[in-house]
Amino acid sequence: NCPAEDGPDFDFGAPPIIVTLADGRDLLLAGQKSGEVFGIDPVSGRIVWRQRAGMGGFNGGIHWGMASDGRSLWVGIADTPGNRFAEGPPRQGMHAFDAATGRPLWSRIEKPTCAQASYACMTALSAPVTAIPGVVFAGAHNGRLLAYPAGGEAPLWMVETNRSFTTVNGVT
Repeated sequence: NCPAEDGPDFDFGAPPIIVTLADGRDLLLAGQKSGEVFGIDPVSGRIVWRQRAGMGGFNGGIHWGMASDGRSLWVGIADTPGNRFAEGPPRQGMHAFDAATGRPLWSRIEKPTCAQASYACMTALSAPVTAIPGVVFAGAHNGRLLAYPAGGEAPLWMVETNRSFTTVNGVT
């Protein structure tokens, strides 16, 4: 499904989120594979704020979903290497923004887990982000499921899913 001209791959793979802000206004939050995230007035279409979260491009930026509680917006960034359209360094990891203003709140860059240039080592957060009160969950290319505190810092816990599991009927 990739074009022959090796385009920049800047579509919106993640569904937008509509939130009601503390002042009662609605805002549409949208994340793009370019690595940019937007706050948009849903009535006029005016861009209220715009921030860069990642370098973007082919297999980069915001892939399949963000999460918000109406106050914060949590954005997982993939930013895998090999992109001639990238802006800035890779920022694989979780990034939080003020939903009303776009002001960055915190970022957690996840370093590769090994030296190989393979998915088994990439900490790209490509899967949709899920939030519950106090915790934000994200899945990485390397198979790790991470639970971040909603206020930032290091993950609360991590589960390694890129391994064999024994099922209830004893099959690995």
